[in-house]
Amino acid sequence: MEDIVKTVMDFFTKATADSVLNLIGTLAMFFVGLFVIRWVLRLLRAALDKSKLDKGIVTFVNSFASIGLKLMLTVMAAIRLGVPSTSFVTLMGSAGLAIGLALQGSLSNLAGGFMILLYHPFRVGHFIQAGTDVGMVKEIGIFYTTLETPDRRTIVLPNGTLSNGVITNISQSPFRRIDFSFSLPLDADIDQVKALIYDVARAHPKVSEETGIEVRLNDVSGGTLVFTLRAFTRQEDWWTTRLDLTENVAKAIKNAGLRFAAPQMELRQGMFE
Repeated sequence: MEDIVKTVMDFFTKATADSVLNLIGTLAMFFVGLFVIRWVLRLLRAALDKSKLDKGIVTFVNSFASIGLKLMLTVMAAIRLGVPSTSFVTLMGSAGLAIGLALQGSLSNLAGGFMILLYHPFRVGHFIQAGTDVGMVKEIGIFYTTLETPDRRTIVLPNGTLSNGVITNISQSPFRRIDFSFSLPLDADIDQVKALIYDVARAHPKVSEETGIEVRLNDVSGGTLVFTLRAFTRQEDWWTTRLDLTENVAKAIKNAGLRFAAPQMELRQGMFE
């Protein structure tokens, strides 16, 4: 602490009036510059919010502009304090190379962010799956993309991984298909079951008839008939409609005097010997 105080005192003791005024002017310029940058960023944000640009692009541009303007202000302050511009450029080049080598992953994420915003594999508000991670896109940043899972957990994914990996955009289409299977005994009337399940799906107000409803005998397995229902609904109604259909199918099977097949286990002689 004493060394720092001594260094500061030596500077003011040996400094000329011009150098002190230059330092004060540089500090004033720096803080005024920060105020101007905040003002410019607010105007930029307001202009972008009024535009029809994707929210991810708005967030990305604001973050990039903030970093770029503050870096320019720092360079201007350093040059005003007497750092030669050529030396500063050389220093920045060397520092940039060193930082680039140290932050290869971050630069990959930066490039990934540009690729995501350029090709739009997903947008803010879309529901996506990336590997084992599933959630709604809340923000597309410079380096990372933030997802919110259905159970309200937050997942932060690096853009480099996203841009180079497989992404399933569940929200890209306005409709999503509901698939589920159920098993009945072998003696069940196939045509009766198909008609019954079709009527249940058709009666649901959120099931789209335009995209088609399909009920088929999918398999005969383990001594049971396996039926599959396929129907489409809008993305926002998918979960509740699937639960409704599951419940309504179970009630219709029971009310028709039918029964679902019980799980069966085949025991072979010598199995436990």
